[in-house]
Amino acid sequence: MPSLDNGLFESQAQDFCRDFLENDVSRRFLMGLNEYSAALASEVEVCGFVDDWTTLQEFCGRPVLRTEALDGAALVVSCSVGIRPLTARRRLKDAGLRCLDYYAFRRFSGIVLPQVSLLLGLDEQGDVQEEIAWLRARLGDTTSIETLDRLVGFRETYDLNWLEGFEDRQTEQYFEGLSLALASNDHIFVDAGCFDGATSRQFISLCPNYRHIYALEPLAENLQNVKLGLDGYRDVTILPKGLFSSEKVLTFQAGGSASAISEHGDTTVDVGRLDHLVEGPVTFIKMDIEGAELEALDGCRQKIVDFQPILALCVYHRPSDLWTIPKKVLSFGVDYTVHLRHYTEGVTETVMYFIPRGTAGVRL
Repeated sequence: MPSLDNGLFESQAQDFCRDFLENDVSRRFLMGLNEYSAALASEVEVCGFVDDWTTLQEFCGRPVLRTEALDGAALVVSCSVGIRPLTARRRLKDAGLRCLDYYAFRRFSGIVLPQVSLLLGLDEQGDVQEEIAWLRARLGDTTSIETLDRLVGFRETYDLNWLEGFEDRQTEQYFEGLSLALASNDHIFVDAGCFDGATSRQFISLCPNYRHIYALEPLAENLQNVKLGLDGYRDVTILPKGLFSSEKVLTFQAGGSASAISEHGDTTVDVGRLDHLVEGPVTFIKMDIEGAELEALDGCRQKIVDFQPILALCVYHRPSDLWTIPKKVLSFGVDYTVHLRHYTEGVTETVMYFIPRGTAGVRL
């Protein structure tokens, strides 16, 4: 775990914000071409944007430059907030540039800027220390506890240093430590929120003797890719549904990793209870369903109680997912060990694993 001086971080962040806002426009740059850099550029005049991979030469009416084009006097706010914010910061520092990430700039600059989708820091949840302590006491291994401490430290302080040590390793997501357990069994897998079928294909590679796969995807624009991606594989049922606590039609706001059920959504999706959608046993349930995980658990309670499947559940769509989801699962009375893993440098892709106690071949 990092030993962080929060007072020093706040002082340095405040100094950067003051210098950035008070200095000449010619020294002010933003890294990244996204909604956050655009929002900041609409509030603060900047000289240009920095992006080392794009072919664009202009963004929001300002030039797009490479990192090496900046001199040592430049001040850069890194608006890379998703998968690799640590990599973006290291790139700027390695170039000898003074920089601050968007998370900290938003907090300390005094400028009203959009919250990073999916972040919603714990400071907006009230007193949650009891909830965090409850979860910490139930995590089943040291890595889980360290992961929780890093995520909570960042969400409480917006200090990106808490995330040091995390890497973009999404290829391991949902199946980390489970390869032996999957290879030696004929699992029945539920891929809820399968998007394009990639997770189901990964499952097949790890569990070639699988018995059946149920791939659920409610968005019509994704279903064709699901069908193409899983065409030719045996014993696969594709269901054009999302999981929820009841059968209904919900309004959905599509937006990549920030998609969510919303009354202001631009499309509708059919959802239902897993207990009703799938007959018979299931042995592994994965959920990445954009914030509907808690409600969906109510809809698969009977499956969990009757068959004790392995669960790999995303717990990053809502701040309270970290504790409400394990409380829900454990309230069903199934004897699970609980593990927490994180798969990017940023705020997305945190997965909680629930493993039936005594499951052979697990290496979490």
